[in-house]
Amino acid sequence: MSMNPARWLSAAVILPAVAVALLLPNLVTLAAGGDGLVIVDGRVELVESAPLGWVNLAVVVLAWLFALLASSRIEVGDGVVGAREAAWDALRHLPVMLFGAVAACAVTVGVLWAFVAVGGVTATGLPGIVVLAVVCGLLAVRALLVGVRWSVSGDTAPPSWGEVVMFVLAGLALPFAALALWGAVETPWYLDNVGYVLLFAVTVGAQAALATRSLPRTVGEGTDRKIRAWPGVAALALSLVVSTGLPVVNPVGAPVVHTRDGVGPVAAMAWPAGQHPVIASLGAVMFCDDDLCERHTDVDGGPALMRGFGKAAIGRDGTVVTAAIGGGPDSGGPFIHYARCVRTGCEEKYLPVRASVNDKLSTQGTGEMEVAPASAPDGALWFFVSLPADGGPHGRNRFVLIRCADVACATPERHEMGALDHIEEDGYQRGERARLSIDADGRPRADWWEGMWITRLTCDPTTCVNPKKSGFAGFPNAIWATDGTRGVTVQHGQLRYPAPEAEAAVDAETETEAGAETEAGTPVDSGAEPEVEAAAWLAGTESSAESSAESSAENGAGSSAVFAGDDVYVAGSVPASPKGVYVGTEGATPAWRQTVWRCSGVDCTSMPLDVYEGEAASMAIAVAEDGRVLVARSGSLALLQAF
Repeated sequence: MSMNPARWLSAAVILPAVAVALLLPNLVTLAAGGDGLVIVDGRVELVESAPLGWVNLAVVVLAWLFALLASSRIEVGDGVVGAREAAWDALRHLPVMLFGAVAACAVTVGVLWAFVAVGGVTATGLPGIVVLAVVCGLLAVRALLVGVRWSVSGDTAPPSWGEVVMFVLAGLALPFAALALWGAVETPWYLDNVGYVLLFAVTVGAQAALATRSLPRTVGEGTDRKIRAWPGVAALALSLVVSTGLPVVNPVGAPVVHTRDGVGPVAAMAWPAGQHPVIASLGAVMFCDDDLCERHTDVDGGPALMRGFGKAAIGRDGTVVTAAIGGGPDSGGPFIHYARCVRTGCEEKYLPVRASVNDKLSTQGTGEMEVAPASAPDGALWFFVSLPADGGPHGRNRFVLIRCADVACATPERHEMGALDHIEEDGYQRGERARLSIDADGRPRADWWEGMWITRLTCDPTTCVNPKKSGFAGFPNAIWATDGTRGVTVQHGQLRYPAPEAEAAVDAETETEAGAETEAGTPVDSGAEPEVEAAAWLAGTESSAESSAESSAENGAGSSAVFAGDDVYVAGSVPASPKGVYVGTEGATPAWRQTVWRCSGVDCTSMPLDVYEGEAASMAIAVAEDGRVLVARSGSLALLQAF
């Protein structure tokens, strides 16, 4: 049994249309250039998709309408009308059909808008607008079928409502459901175009048959014309090669990003030299076996790493230390509940904060109690502890550095590092004020945010003699990072290098007041603009009050910064259009493009990552020795291959 020649002829006109619908949007996208593109998981995306998204949609609609008209003409011709004649007829009728399609859409949208504007939704509720939308949609489809029938046979009689419903269900609803199902199934990126081609071709062929099923067929013997499908096959093959090869060849040097799902809230993340990343999340510590952490070894133990309660730090060798303070004086506490985690597991212990019961805590109870852990290159564990102390109008924070030679910490070494007046309300998140890092030579560096000042405390490696203090200005709700003697803050889309305070000796018996004059002459809690050595704008945030690198999450939770070599890397989000065609509406779910900035001094370069929807997410960032960047937000990891 031979196949109907109309089917072969339809393929001869549908395949070139599919090739155009596949190839031309890729060429339009390519024309945006390297600065406007990003390749995410093998798929090319426009950084700002809204304008070109409409252009690409118009190309696809034109190709679809042409293929529908030409294929419908062949269906009515029943093999007598050739592909060239059908294509020419489709091109002649395309302007009228396009005008009619636009008019039908405009009328449908106008009716729905008017219904909402006059209060129809209030009067009828959701069912009312759903019924109206269905009626308008059926009328628009009927108008489309009238146009198709007229263009291929001159018949202007409207199709029956049964034919309209059949076309909607089998020719529109079913293909869109198949498209949604294809998108929901995880498939390799290189199969996307194959699925697109198959769905387009089958859908147009089915729509042509449905649109003309009640029209009389041409009666005639036809000719022995040769059906030449090879031009369409060649065009389709070329479009498949170009569209699939574009992200591989990457001729414009667009950023290449790989992503994966399934990562919980991240407390700390680092990329130790010569290793894969290490991630401390709320659920477990992950020692990654590849750069995107698709394979990893999980260990757990120690305190919960909830924000504002437990903290984690990752050493230069990949060792993870977690810590939290709990317990009260009645039971001999407070205690530091800590754990040291390596690939083989976590070993957890408890350590009294006080050297003895004679070490009294504040009776006012208004100071901050907090701990920040760190792992030293020699294997020692360090803890920076803030305890409430008496004094000051709102209490004081007393600082202690504790060194444990090993995880058992049989003989903890406690070092008093002075005290600081507590400011009752400065808007900063409790449990997020303290940080601790260890230099390559073993020197501890503790940081404490209070008011508008970040106090820096340090001492000699291992022995912690000669304690010293310095600091720099901290801006309210800013993101901040330190490395050695360097410091940086990010606020309102601006990267700032604060003027550092000169180091001075710490006298544990003399308590330093937060409101005292600094050497730079700025009262640190007065609200005066602190002194800044240099500043730079982060591209994409200058005019946006919504950027998470700016102020979308309190205390900088929406973004993070880290030093890597001589550069500063910042991860954040900037407002973006949702993927595909987007019509802005009030109250719509916001979309964000995850972005990484690399700043050498005040010279900053940005790299776009993937787009996500919802509230601006908290992030963590880690940088490899070769410049690759891993960014984590709750539920996702993104790997930027090169900057």
